Amino acid sequence: MPKFAIGEYIFQSEKEAQDKINAIRHNSIEDTPLIGEDDTFMRCLITYHDDYGRTTRFNYIKHIAIRRSFCRQTGKRIKEFYIENFDGTLDVFSGMLKHYVGIPEDKKLRAYIGECCGLAIRDVILEVKLKAFSYDSTSIIKCQDTGISLNWNDADVDHSGEWPMSRIIDEWISTVTLSWDMLAPAKKLSNGHKLGGHEFKPEYAEKFLRFHNERAILRVIDHIHNIRKGNSGYRRVKKPSDQKSFL
Repeated sequence: MPKFAIGEYIFQSEKEAQDKINAIRHNSIEDTPLIGEDDTFMRCLITYHDDYGRTTRFNYIKHIAIRRSFCRQTGKRIKEFYIENFDGTLDVFSGMLKHYVGIPEDKKLRAYIGECCGLAIRDVILEVKLKAFSYDSTSIIKCQDTGISLNWNDADVDHSGEWPMSRIIDEWISTVTLSWDMLAPAKKLSNGHKLGGHEFKPEYAEKFLRFHNERAILRVIDHIHNIRKGNSGYRRVKKPSDQKSFL
C-alpha cells in the first residue's frame, strides 16, 4: 500500500520521495532551468509547499533551477533550488519535505526550530572562524585537532567535547514549549533575493544563543577530519569581503 503521495507521484515512504528530490538537486546542471520530468515533478511539489496558495510567492514562476550557494545554517556551500520569476527576481525554496503539506505538524515544527537554532548562532560561528584566521581569510592556520595546515575553505567550526550542536538543540528544546509563535519569516538578503523558511523572533534567538554560548566549545578543524568524525561541520563561511550579502 503506498504511503506517501505528491500529486500523481506515488512513493512507498517519505524517504523515497526525499531521495527523488535530492537526486534532482544533486544531478542537475547549475543555473540551468529544469526540463522534462524533473521540472514537472518540482512544479507539482511546489503546490504542496506551506506558502502555496497562502501568498503570491509561487504565482509567477518562469523556471526552476539549481544553484550553489551559501548555507545560512551550516556555513557551507550547497546546491539549492531556486525559482526565477517572470520579473527577474529569484526566490530560493527548500527541497526538504518538512516544508510541505502532509508532514505532521509536530515533526515540521521541530524541524523548523532546529533550522532556527542554526541561524541564531551564525554570527558566533563566523566570529570564531574570523578570529582563528586573524581576520585575514588568506591566512594559513593549524587544525586544532590534527595540526595540519588549513586555508579558509578547508576549515570547519566544530562543536567539540560533550556538547555537540545536536545535544545543545535537544537540551534547549526540552526547556521550552515549542510553538509556531516562536518563529518569524526569514529576512531578505541585502542583495534583494528572498529566502524561504523562518528564523526565531528576537527574544527566542537571544535565549537560544545564550544557552548555546554557555555550553559550546568551538574549534576550527580540518573539514575532512570533521567528516570522518561524523560531523557535518560549519564549513564554508564566506570570506569576510563577501559577508555583507548574507549576514
